[in-house]
Amino acid sequence: MHYPVSASIVLLAVVCKEPALPQAPNDLALLSWFVRYLDRLVRDKGCDLREMRDGISAFEKVAAQAVNTARRNSNEPVDPVLWPIALTSDQTGRVSQSPS
Repeated sequence: MHYPVSASIVLLAVVCKEPALPQAPNDLALLSWFVRYLDRLVRDKGCDLREMRDGISAFEKVAAQAVNTARRNSNEPVDPVLWPIALTSDQTGRVSQSPS
């Protein structure tokens, strides 16, 4: 399960850095799919993956907030306080307008 978790972290980082990109909703859908997959493993197979499912679910919620914020207002930054891992930077994925 190390590879899918690593991929989830990468998806979270990409979506939070560039939430306005056209592929961000697809990346969010991949995170959602993985959460549902883990949920099925926990529920149907009795696998002890609750903490992993909950962690990836937190990633999904943060990524969804980033994508929704980008859709609502391209000037509103994504709140880095909500990020569950240390990805904070001044990069919000938006192109800044330089004064002419």
